[in-house]
Amino acid sequence: GSTWNYQSYHANDSEDRDLPTYGKHNTTQVSYTVKVVTKTAAHRYHGTGSSNGYTIGGIESPFLTLIPGNTYRFDTSDSSNSGHLLQFYRNADKTGLWTDDVTTNGTSGQTGAYTQIVITDITPRSLSYQCGTSNHGYMGNGMTTNTGAGGSGATGGGSDALFLEYD
Repeated sequence: GSTWNYQSYHANDSEDRDLPTYGKHNTTQVSYTVKVVTKTAAHRYHGTGSSNGYTIGGIESPFLTLIPGNTYRFDTSDSSNSGHLLQFYRNADKTGLWTDDVTTNGTSGQTGAYTQIVITDITPRSLSYQCGTSNHGYMGNGMTTNTGAGGSGATGGGSDALFLEYD
């Protein structure tokens, strides 16, 4: 027999601290609290773009794994988000704005503000969450959606080429 010892569990740890990394299937809604802070060396794009970056659930711009069938609400009501509209793009440099199944409510930095995305079968498997303001580059990070949709074009749909049958 082996003895297991917990080495780094803290009773005050946020319940969602592992969600940005691992995801969790939940057909209702998953909510993330978004704040804007000054980037540190922990940020993937430290030294690139804006000197500000997003935190999600208290973690500086984590890479996210989003599960198809889930709705993800990014709560941007904290006053630090004022002037920082969270949007989704096909690329980190903010090319390829993704708006399918995305809802924006209110004004960032004010009570009730959020950006929400529903992950469906046509959502590209790779997106980036970034600030939509033109001079605020590289505030966010990437995310994967675990979908088969990878192709190109406005809908981001995949290609039937994956399912071709050869003689």
